[in-house]
Parts: sequence; C-alpha cells; structure tokens
Amino acid sequence: MKTLISFTILVLGIVTLSFMRNDVRSSIEASPDLQSLKWIITKHTSLVEATAQFAKLLQSEKIEASKVRNEFHQLKRQFKQLEFIYYYVDPQSFSVGINGAPLPKLQKKVPDMTILEPKGFQRIEEMIYTSEDNGSIVKMVDKLKNNLSLYTPMFSKRYVTDPVIFEALRYGIIRINTMGITGFDTPGNTDPSLKDAAQFFKSYSTLLKFYKKYIPEEKFIRNKSLAEKAIIDLEAADFETFDRFKFIREILDPLWRYSLEIQ
Repeated sequence: MKTLISFTILVLGIVTLSFMRNDVRSSIEASPDLQSLKWIITKHTSLVEATAQFAKLLQSEKIEASKVRNEFHQLKRQFKQLEFIYYYVDPQSFSVGINGAPLPKLQKKVPDMTILEPKGFQRIEEMIYTSEDNGSIVKMVDKLKNNLSLYTPMFSKRYVTDPVIFEALRYGIIRINTMGITGFDTPGNTDPSLKDAAQFFKSYSTLLKFYKKYIPEEKFIRNKSLAEKAIIDLEAADFETFDRFKFIREILDPLWRYSLEIQ
C-alpha cells in the first residue's frame, strides 16, 4: 500500500513539474526581451543575405548604374532599420567597417601608425556615385557582409537585452538629430536621406509594441504617436526644404524625453 501511495505521489509530482516547466517555457517565449531579440535577429539575417545578393547583382553583365543605385538604396534602408543597435552594441566596429565616414582612419591601441582604409555603406555609396568599377565595389560589399556577420554571435547569445534595446533606441534618436536629418552619412546623394531616417522610427514603433502591456497606456500612445508622425513627415519631406528645427522641436526633443519615461 505504501509503495502504491509513493508511486502515485511520484507520478503526480512528475506531472506537476511537467506543467510547471511548460508554464515557465510559455512565459519565457512571451517575454518582450525574446520577442524583440527574435525580431532583431530576423532583420539582421535578412540584411546579411540581402548584402550577399547585392554583391551578386554587381557581377551581372551590363548592369545599369541606375539599377545599382536603386538596389543599393533599398539595401541601405534595410540597414537603417537596425543601425541604432549595431552602433550601440559595438561602436568601434560600426565606425570602422559598417557605416563610418568614407575617410582613412588610424587604428587604435597599436604600437605603430596603421591606417585603416574606409569601409562600409558610406564608402560603397561614394564608389557607386563616382562610377568606380564594379569589381572594386564587389570587394567592398563582400567586406561589408563579413563585418555585418560579426554581429551575429552577439545577437544569438542574447547580449541584446531589454535595457540595451531601450538605451540603443535613445542613442538612435540622437543619431537622427546629428546625422539622419542632416544627410551627413549620405556622401553620394542626399535626396533619399530623410526616407532613410524614417526607417529608424519604423523600428522604434515596432519594438515599442512588444512592450505595450508593460508601459502605461498614456505613455505608450505618446511615444507611438510621435514615432508615427516622424515617419509621415520624413517620408513626405524634400531634403532641401525640410524644416529641421521644427522637426527637432516637435518630434525629437519630446521623444527623447518620453523615451526615458518608458525605459
């Protein structure tokens, strides 16, 4: 009888632990951290693949310059959706190999003077608009793909946590202010720069939704409304006539304050 009771308790215990484990797994999968991370990993993987495809396109015979430029700007818009997280996670690698200024740099923390040639989106754009041969551009795009791939382990190991995402978004707001709406990182053609900047706010709005139930409704609506207005304003704007002071006053400054409230 005692054996039967013990066996029954053991079975009930195993069943209970099984349900508890399933509950824990469900709560983990539903956590905003993993939802956000999964979205970032998906976007990152897609960008790496698109970069490889762009390199293949450049190797096609008789490819028109207009086609190359159009495809490049599509690729750059994909990048702009994640630029804020690339920069925050590893600013050194970002500035050297992803989207730094198209100027030679001195390598840091080495005993001799080592000059690093410019690499990344800005250098590629410069090459495309100065009609350099496609072979040289392909090599630069391949380097960009490899540099982007270096971020994969960081994302896969869940280095990108909730606090990192919120802080990175706030850094992203600053970068829009200093570089996005100024066209500073578009050496070839400034016309698409405002639409490029709009991509950040699309990411801001998407990531915000993952945290909706953790944010007071009033603060959620306030942040979401500003992000959506930024998208509308930037996508409809002309680079030359865009009222940057108004955009900073009505969108960036309040969004900077409100983003801190939900962090």
